[in-house]
Amino acid sequence: MAQLRTSIAIAREWSRFLLHDESITERDRVRAVLRLNERVFRKCVGEHRFRQLFAERGIDPFDAVLVDDDRLPEQFRHRRYPQMVDQLAERRRRVDP
Repeated sequence: MAQLRTSIAIAREWSRFLLHDESITERDRVRAVLRLNERVFRKCVGEHRFRQLFAERGIDPFDAVLVDDDRLPEQFRHRRYPQMVDQLAERRRRVDP
C-alpha cells in the first residue's frame, strides 16, 4: 500500500515535471498534463478497482490529478476540476455492481 500511495504522488509530480520541461512548448506541456488528468479521472470513475481501493483502503488515485499550478488553464482549475470532483463523488456514492 505504501508503494501505491507513492506511485500516486509520483504520477502527480510527473505532471509537474512535464510543466517544467522547457524542451517542449508550453502549450504542448499544458495539453499533456490536461490529458493525463483526464485519463486519471476516467480510470477513477470507470474502474471498479479504483473505486474499491478508495472505499476499502482510503487510497485515492484521483490525488494524481494536478490542479494547483497556475500554468494550467483557469477553466480547468475552476470549472473542469470541480466537475470531475462532483462526478467522481456521485459515482462513488452509487453502489457498484
